[in-house]
Amino acid sequence: HGVTTFISGYYLAALRAGEEWARRQNDSATADRYHEIFLSGQKKLVELCWNGEYFQQHLPDYMQRSGEVGPGCMSDQLISQWWAHQLDLGYLLPREMVASAVRSIYKYNFKSDLTGWKHAPRSYAGAKDKGLIVCTWPRGGRPDNVLLYSDEVWTGLEYEVAALLMYEGMSIEGLTVAKAARDRYDGVPRPPI
Repeated sequence: HGVTTFISGYYLAALRAGEEWARRQNDSATADRYHEIFLSGQKKLVELCWNGEYFQQHLPDYMQRSGEVGPGCMSDQLISQWWAHQLDLGYLLPREMVASAVRSIYKYNFKSDLTGWKHAPRSYAGAKDKGLIVCTWPRGGRPDNVLLYSDEVWTGLEYEVAALLMYEGMSIEGLTVAKAARDRYDGVPRPPI
């Protein structure tokens, strides 16, 4: 519900892809129209979701709903930027904000020791493992009925965030996240429990 860069970022990426396709087809009118919509959408997304450090869900009544994150720092808030980088579409959101947001994801969601972490509803990591949590609330505001899976570690998200960190020049942090994910695959079973 509400507005998030997780979903709306895909829309911005689609507009940029459409713009590039139109330019390759020599349809500058369509390309220009998509670009204008992209710029308008980008501006609105920043206005609604940027909190000065990372992108959060814009949903004023999130506490009255079930399964929302509100001011949470979602590890996949920039997944569309990851795709955009791979497709050479440029920045979907202002570069300095992307760098700040991915730095925040690493700062708040990467745990160098998961001992004592309450994984819910499933556990893909154990004590002394390292990992990236799906969502944290560094500024408070965690809802009682939180988004299911918020407290889990997902390898796919870890590799996405690791790549984004590297794209943004934070190679040590990116390699740290990737190594943490890889180290968990050491032959010791970690089924969801």
